[in-house]
Amino acid sequence: MMEDGKKLSNLGGPSPSTILHGAGDALDDTTSGRPDPSAVSRVWSPLCGLQSTTNPGSSIPSPASGAPEVHRSPDPDSTVSAVARAPVRTHVPLQDPPADGWRPHILSPEMADLDCRALGAKGVLQLLNQVLSHELGTEILMSDPGVDELLKRLVEGDDAVDFGSLYGRVRGLWEQRHYWPTGKHTAIRPFHDVKKRYMLLVEYSNHIYKARKAAVSHNFINRRGANRSLPDWHAWPRRLWDLHAHRIVPYHFAFRWDYHEFNGYASYDAVSHSWTSTMLGGSGLSTAVNGHEWPVPLPHGVSLEAVRNELLHLGAEYVWLDVVCLRQQGSTREDLRAHEWAVDIPTIGDIYQSARRIVRYYNGLGIAFQCPGWTDERHWLRRVWTIQEIRKGSIIAGLPQGLTADMLPDVTNKSGKSFRSYLIPVEGLEHVGTVHSMSQLLRLAKELQSRHATKEIDKVAAFGALLDGLDYIPLYRADMNLEEAWRRLLQCMSRRLLDKLIWGYCRPGTGRCKWRPSWNQLMHEQLEYIDVGRILVPDRMCAEILNTGYASRGCYLLTGEAELSWECGDDQQAEGQVQYSDAVVHHLEFRIPGGSGQEHRSEETARLLANALRWNRMRAACVMVCREVRTPSGETGYEKIHVIATGDIDRLLEEAEREEITAIFI
Repeated sequence: MMEDGKKLSNLGGPSPSTILHGAGDALDDTTSGRPDPSAVSRVWSPLCGLQSTTNPGSSIPSPASGAPEVHRSPDPDSTVSAVARAPVRTHVPLQDPPADGWRPHILSPEMADLDCRALGAKGVLQLLNQVLSHELGTEILMSDPGVDELLKRLVEGDDAVDFGSLYGRVRGLWEQRHYWPTGKHTAIRPFHDVKKRYMLLVEYSNHIYKARKAAVSHNFINRRGANRSLPDWHAWPRRLWDLHAHRIVPYHFAFRWDYHEFNGYASYDAVSHSWTSTMLGGSGLSTAVNGHEWPVPLPHGVSLEAVRNELLHLGAEYVWLDVVCLRQQGSTREDLRAHEWAVDIPTIGDIYQSARRIVRYYNGLGIAFQCPGWTDERHWLRRVWTIQEIRKGSIIAGLPQGLTADMLPDVTNKSGKSFRSYLIPVEGLEHVGTVHSMSQLLRLAKELQSRHATKEIDKVAAFGALLDGLDYIPLYRADMNLEEAWRRLLQCMSRRLLDKLIWGYCRPGTGRCKWRPSWNQLMHEQLEYIDVGRILVPDRMCAEILNTGYASRGCYLLTGEAELSWECGDDQQAEGQVQYSDAVVHHLEFRIPGGSGQEHRSEETARLLANALRWNRMRAACVMVCREVRTPSGETGYEKIHVIATGDIDRLLEEAEREEITAIFI
């Protein structure tokens, strides 16, 4: 699939070999060596070994001589997740540290745990030189500007810190030698005052967090507003996992010095994974990595150290990983978690889109890729949250021996279905990126229909994360009514997208508003739409969502007489017949379908509204059949019955009498 995954799939591990893996058992083939490069069609499978896809009659290779037989589930896509039940894991080479250990600037867990107060400022300086001197190309001296003051401030302060936490806060204050102007690290020393630089970072971070706080008001987050005092490249992580320090640090400690200031840019990777069933319920690992602030949920048999090793092998330095960076259940500060989630959950999409790279685990965090469970509701392919984490070029993690990223699409399960077939919707979303057209919006809704969420409200948040051009997004409330959450998201959408919801979605809404689909419709009905193309969208200030409906200027009301009569066919489905006439068009007739939940009157007066194509204001792209009603404020409003593409009646519509109006759709 992607070159990065291909190059790094076996870095730091033994040579590839065929692995058989099923129902929790893992066996290593005793014969090592790379797969035959000429065998392009040979496919690795955790259940089936390597099999040839070019010869349908070929048999599946037997396990290596002397290897015990593996029990295999009769249904590789059983709804019981193989991920959750596997006590023994397939070996992932990248989850081992290098044979000669990591370089000194990457702390061991033992070094990260050292108590700074017990070490004292001099002991901390000695450790800093031990881990940084090679990277800096020089030794840090206590007499260097600001060093003594800074270390005493951090070591002797009110809050006791371990060395990992201190290291994560100060290691970016010194330029590494390859950033030095001369490149002659033996002849020059960084004489800047590190305490002043640290205080500048604290001052700048206060500005960032103050601006973030100001961006949240009235149930919405202003993420791109012109009056927001945040840089254009600002991302929304609250915390990052510093892999070198093996500690969670506030987001601003990943900022880098830009000649004379901190620019607010942090380069980080983000990890995409699905939660296995064993991670639920608020239980988890108490760890110094996050300062024991909340228990970190992990799949059975997976350690943070193994995940850290793999991410380091993949070239990551700072990482956003939800289980350690997003406050989880089980802490003593449940009130603080709810407060943080209100902002952190809606901005997860921004976090992934702003990441340098996305690292993807298909079968769960730290778990090796395997065949069983591709249709399980807890698999990466089936979860709602992962839909906003999709980005082209993602790096695939959890690759066992013998499997590389470019081989993944051709892996087949026992029923013979390839992984490529499951990736088709994912690849479609990778090409789309953010949603800006009606077809893309409904494609996203259809994809959400087939995905699972612990809470249905999460689908609304994930949907909003992928919509294009939202200056505002709603705050997250786990207990909010779904239709209310959808209404708030609609308030944030661009007028272009809202107009396409009015004209492109054929049927009336089943909720309080008829002009747009209800959330229940989006998630449970077959989605019928018209490709309205580049419809004429009025000026932003002339289109708005009202309490009583949606007002839009630039609509055309056909001023003649329109009658709508309903008939019920043999299949009990209603069908409407529309007859229209005016002084120019003496007879126009067409039919519309009727929804099962729609109000049908035997005969009624209707109104016809048309929109206009951008390149031809007099040509209608589609026509809405609607009822004329009175709004609570006494104005004339229009209730959608059905929208049709003009098609064969296009010529007659061009001749029909019309007037341009500001329409209020209820």
